[in-house]
Amino acid sequence: MGIGGIETGVRDIAKYLNKKKINNYILCENSNKNLNIKEATKISLDKVKKLGGSGGVIALDKLGNYAMEFNTKGMYRGVKDSKGNFKVSIFKS
Repeated sequence: MGIGGIETGVRDIAKYLNKKKINNYILCENSNKNLNIKEATKISLDKVKKLGGSGGVIALDKLGNYAMEFNTKGMYRGVKDSKGNFKVSIFKS
């Protein structure tokens, strides 16, 4: 494995750890501060952004409420609600 392979492996590990971190942030914000899933996800992504991270997350709570937050220019995302309505977006509306 050359240097490039090692660098790629390190980036992959960093992405994995960042995903774990955002999951933990959302869980803590949602549980400990009694916030809804949208508020918890927004606050959590703001924390990641302050650490230099970027990206997005689709989160779902146990009641079926969802959040599709991101701190990039756009994120492909979609949802179907319990009434069969679809919402598909790329950019913030």
